[in-house]
Amino acid sequence: MSTILPHYKQILKVTSLPNTSGVYSIVPLFTDNYLQVSINLLNNFNVNNLKQYAGVFKSKRAAEELLRELAKQFNLCLKLCGLEKTQHGCFAYQLKQCYGACVQEEAADEYNERVSMALLPLRFKSWPYAGEMQVAEKCEVTRREVVHYIDNWVHCGTTVGGKGMRNFLPMEERAEFNYDEYRIIVGYLSERE
Repeated sequence: MSTILPHYKQILKVTSLPNTSGVYSIVPLFTDNYLQVSINLLNNFNVNNLKQYAGVFKSKRAAEELLRELAKQFNLCLKLCGLEKTQHGCFAYQLKQCYGACVQEEAADEYNERVSMALLPLRFKSWPYAGEMQVAEKCEVTRREVVHYIDNWVHCGTTVGGKGMRNFLPMEERAEFNYDEYRIIVGYLSERE
């Protein structure tokens, strides 16, 4: 097995990041009809709830920096983005860069639409299949084929030539979500389209 070097597994080994320990994500939640955003440490990351997360970041600071850029670009409230703690309007509201969601001057629907638009490119893609998919790769050196089994963005296992043990754990017991694997799988599926 060590002589087989599938293309996508090579990429994973070169660019691998920690699974989810010390990784953050932006999570929007409704509070008083307005979408409020928090930056959460991803512990026990559940692949069945990917839709609730927007982006994955190596540090809280990286998430905050991107959120500040999005707040400026989309005129979002710094208070509702969790970037300021104040009892009154946020600093951007004083500068007329926030339309007043923090003091409920802006309609919640309008504000929530901008938050959704800002976070849309960061959202995880939905799993496009009803269940598991198989990806076959052939090693150019050994001419042997390996088959990767993938379900809900999680690499479940690999067999040589499609033969061998397929005793993979049930989805709820499988390995944690790995953002690097997610990026590789999304890239692979995009190439196929």
